[in-house]
Amino acid sequence: MVQMLETFGRALAAYDKRAVLTLPQGYEDDVIIGLRSAVIQSFEYSSDHLWKYMKLYLEQIKNVSMEVISPSDTIRHAVQAKLLTAAEGESIIEMIKVRNKTTHIYKEEVADFTAKKAGEYYQLMQHVLAKMKPS
Repeated sequence: MVQMLETFGRALAAYDKRAVLTLPQGYEDDVIIGLRSAVIQSFEYSSDHLWKYMKLYLEQIKNVSMEVISPSDTIRHAVQAKLLTAAEGESIIEMIKVRNKTTHIYKEEVADFTAKKAGEYYQLMQHVLAKMKPS
């Protein structure tokens, strides 16, 4: 569990450096598009680690018995276990839906939306991580 927490922490630290980038409107430059791709990749990696660490935390710290297959199931269990509020759970499920779109359907609109929401998603992940840090 400690290793998973460290990995999640490193993923968030890398995401932090990218999430604060403000991309100019109407960008066409290859460098800017590359930066956007880096932001999205960090978002994908961090959001994956968020739910995987949360699942481990619920099982090992909160003693929640789960036969969980999906990230959404993990989030629902976290709300039921009072680790997350209902609003936080909804926000994370929406974030995971966006993450799935970036992976399975490549559209410029999805990439732009994700890059613009990067800072908000980073803050959400930091908030949830703080709730799960061992005492």
